[in-house]
Amino acid sequence: MSLPFRVAHCPAQSQSSVSYLGTVLYAGQVPPTTGDCVPGAGSFIRPSAPGLSLGTSFPRAIRDKYAPSPSSSAPQHNTNEEAEEKSTFYGTASNFEIEVTSLAKIEDTFRNLGRLREAGLEWEGVSGAGEGKEREDVVRELRQLQVLNLSFSLIPSFEIVSEIVEGLTKLRTLSLNSNRFQPLLDPPQYTSLNHLTELQLNKTLVSWSEILLLSPSLPSLVHLQLGANGLKSLDPPPSAPTNPFPLLERLNLAENALDRWDAIASSLSTLPRLSTLILSSNALTSLSPSPTPSLTTLRHLSLSHNALESWSSIDALNAFPSLESLAVEGCGFGLSREKADEARMGVIARVKKLVELDGSTVTPIEREDAELFYLSSISKERAETTVEELERRHPRWKELSEHYDLDLSPSSAPPPPPPKATIKSKLIRTSPLPPPLSLSR
Repeated sequence: MSLPFRVAHCPAQSQSSVSYLGTVLYAGQVPPTTGDCVPGAGSFIRPSAPGLSLGTSFPRAIRDKYAPSPSSSAPQHNTNEEAEEKSTFYGTASNFEIEVTSLAKIEDTFRNLGRLREAGLEWEGVSGAGEGKEREDVVRELRQLQVLNLSFSLIPSFEIVSEIVEGLTKLRTLSLNSNRFQPLLDPPQYTSLNHLTELQLNKTLVSWSEILLLSPSLPSLVHLQLGANGLKSLDPPPSAPTNPFPLLERLNLAENALDRWDAIASSLSTLPRLSTLILSSNALTSLSPSPTPSLTTLRHLSLSHNALESWSSIDALNAFPSLESLAVEGCGFGLSREKADEARMGVIARVKKLVELDGSTVTPIEREDAELFYLSSISKERAETTVEELERRHPRWKELSEHYDLDLSPSSAPPPPPPKATIKSKLIRTSPLPPPLSLSR
């Protein structure tokens, strides 16, 4: 087997059945011992060591999980009548009939790979595509397969991935989370990936440059996940295509190390249909308006658990004309946890078209309360600063003042603050009336 290759190791002395996945970069002699060895957990082990697995083929993994050969010790049907008995029906005291499906029927259903639409082979040790008649038969039977999960496998490269899915023409969703692939240096042409609409590559350490090199093989991709990959930038490589992912709508970049909003917006401006962008748990500290229009189709943005402290970062979001849903939980904006309601009102008032915040709908009443509260807080600054400075700090101040017909002159009185948004303030008073008198009396 050529280097590098992937292995799974479950040490014999381990008290658990958990396997450790790794990539072998060296195999050979380790003096003064004789014979070949491979790296283990801080030492070298023999290729024949107990608990060491080099993986299995895709057809064999599918067969073993979904269509295992009947055990010779399993009870056999003796008559045709027994073979045809598929279910048992039981009556209940409530006149309900309960059907208990026989184990044989369940096994027959799973054994028919032609009915399989989703297959989960995570932790099954898949390392290759297989070959010969075994592969041809499995691929022909998996004619309805639409979703395939190969997370935590031993697949060494994207080339092997393309070989595994070759012939699975209805496959649309492929999960490859927590795999380790050989780096891509040049744009490949993997036609077997052309029909995928969703690809999950979380915790694979795949770089943004590699994704762009892979993009010509993924022209139908709509949803891409690249969470927890250690991404620090989204800089394209010199050989990157000019118009990658023409159909991509949802991009998950959560739990990375991205810290420059201007670079993110610039890099993603080449995605013409991007509507959902997940940037939660990154290293962003501020957002600044882009000098040129970008991300014009963006509708939902998640910035949760970033270190955003300035309200100017929220003001900058008005540069995205289609933005209507936002997640900023855990950002703080310099407010204490006890002032979470105040933070929510501030975000609603500052982002004009917001209809959903942190998964909760922004109602018209809540928007009006938030905007009036925002104006009342601005009025406290008017005596201490100039109009120009107010406009810089609060870009929506004039717009909201005109909307609520407020006087902008310095001598005008501030608007009364809206009632505090408490449960008590939202109660309505009712007076029960007696039933009408009967006319028959």
